[in-house]
Amino acid sequence: FHAFDGIRDVAGCLVGSERCIRDSLRDVLQNIEISKNEGVLYFSGSGDFEASLLLIPELWEPGLSEHCPNGFIAAIPARDILVVCDKNDEDGTKKLQSIIEKIWPDGDHLLSRSLFIRNSEKWQPVENV
Repeated sequence: FHAFDGIRDVAGCLVGSERCIRDSLRDVLQNIEISKNEGVLYFSGSGDFEASLLLIPELWEPGLSEHCPNGFIAAIPARDILVVCDKNDEDGTKKLQSIIEKIWPDGDHLLSRSLFIRNSEKWQPVENV
C-alpha cells in the first residue's frame, strides 16, 4: 500500500526551516511503499531517505497506528532503511535487531545500531530491548 495518498501540500515555507524540511519529506513519502511481513512494516521506494520519515508526525499518528496499536518501535541502521513494528511484538523486535546486525558494520550511510520507541510524539533511542 502507499504510505499516504493525497497528502496535503503546504506552501510558503522558508528554505531551511523545519516546516520546509518536513514538506520535502512529505514529497518523498508519496513515492514510498510500505509492505507488512510477519508484523514488521518495511518502507521502500526512494532508496535514500527512508529513515528520515520518522520526522513526519502524521505518518505515525493517526497514519499507521492501526498496524501498531501498542505503539511503534523502529530501526534505522542506514539512511535508506526504515523498519517498524508494534513495540510489544517480541518477534518483530528481534527481526528489527537482526536487520541492524545484517547491515552493521559494512553498510552504506550508517545511522544507528539502536532501536527507537515513539513516546509522546517523539522518537527516543532504546539501548536495552
